[in-house]
Amino acid sequence: MKKLKKTENASSGLSVAEQRRYEEIVTIQNLLAEGFAPVQIKEMLQTTYSRIRRYATGDPLNTCRFEKPGGSGLDKYRMEIIELLNQDLSKRDIFEKLMVLGYTGKLTALKDYCRKLIDELQLQYTPRKNTIGVTVKPDQKPEVHYITRQDLFKHLWSGQELPVADVDYLGVLILE
Repeated sequence: MKKLKKTENASSGLSVAEQRRYEEIVTIQNLLAEGFAPVQIKEMLQTTYSRIRRYATGDPLNTCRFEKPGGSGLDKYRMEIIELLNQDLSKRDIFEKLMVLGYTGKLTALKDYCRKLIDELQLQYTPRKNTIGVTVKPDQKPEVHYITRQDLFKHLWSGQELPVADVDYLGVLILE
């Protein structure tokens, strides 16, 4: 295995964090190539065994990147996702529709991708809905009238009177 120099193959397109990771990967690979044991490397670099195993092989330039070259697997569904976000569908509903189209990834990856699209395109995405299905804006607090289960049981089984506001609210629900 050839010994790598820290600056060799380092691209100027790396972020500061990616450059730091690149240098750590090269250092770990060089120390392993020189015959140092993982225990020694762990002590010298103040790192973990899992990090040493992860960085032991592979191209340092590709391994150091946070976003892998080639983009996301969701890029081919980009237009469908934008359309569904504009319809204010929940991310879980979008996930289910993409599964029908052939998406095999995870829900968390879709949520991250949607968040990036919303920020990038500055979409007005408001997926929250109130109890009757009307979309609620994130800064808008829905007006809700609560009647506790305990009060209903006391009214039904013990004959305890409900407050007038609760009776009026129940009357509206029954009429609808």
